[in-house]
Amino acid sequence: MALIGTLTEFDGEKTSWSSWAERLEQYFSANTIPPERQVAVFLTAVGANTYDTLRDLLFPEKPASKALQELLKLLEDHFQPKPLEIAERFRFYQRQQQPGEDIKTYVVALRKLASTCSFGEYLPTALRDKFVLGLNSETIQRKLLTEKGLTLTSAVEIASVMEMAEVQQFRKAASDRQSVNSRPQVTDRVRSGGMLQARCTRCNRAHGMKMLCPAKRQEVQKV
Repeated sequence: MALIGTLTEFDGEKTSWSSWAERLEQYFSANTIPPERQVAVFLTAVGANTYDTLRDLLFPEKPASKALQELLKLLEDHFQPKPLEIAERFRFYQRQQQPGEDIKTYVVALRKLASTCSFGEYLPTALRDKFVLGLNSETIQRKLLTEKGLTLTSAVEIASVMEMAEVQQFRKAASDRQSVNSRPQVTDRVRSGGMLQARCTRCNRAHGMKMLCPAKRQEVQKV
């Protein structure tokens, strides 16, 4: 029977141990690996470097003599030592939305930081509160602070809509400024034909504002 999928050896520079261990569990499930064979499959799939690490951690005992969960826990403690809770929460609460960082990217960053904070059942509340506190838009913050029954999901939805509206307003304002800057500008006024006329920056001549600029007329004729 052909095996489903492949399980590459563990490489600590490319992935975390917890992620690799989760893939191992799914590999066992997808291929219906019986419990009595799981240690052998694990020791074969984990790779030579990680196997040598296990041997060093267990010496003088052999890795094959241990239960799978014991081996997994041993490597988890080695590759991912449990961080100090207070230090991880400090990093979480210090996180602010960065300039140019969109709402969705900000939420993903908060979730990643919260994963090592041991919030337990308080996690949804902690994420919601920090999300609102860390926003760099005071307008969005004020809106969210008036919402009853606010959850992280509803906060993200509202903030995303408002963020998009702000982006569109900014783009429109930039477009309007560009349109204004592209018009002929009056640099000074000179007397022409007995009247005070504006000097055009296109042709550097004095003519009324409603008169078609000679330089503009030439452009039209060329077209």
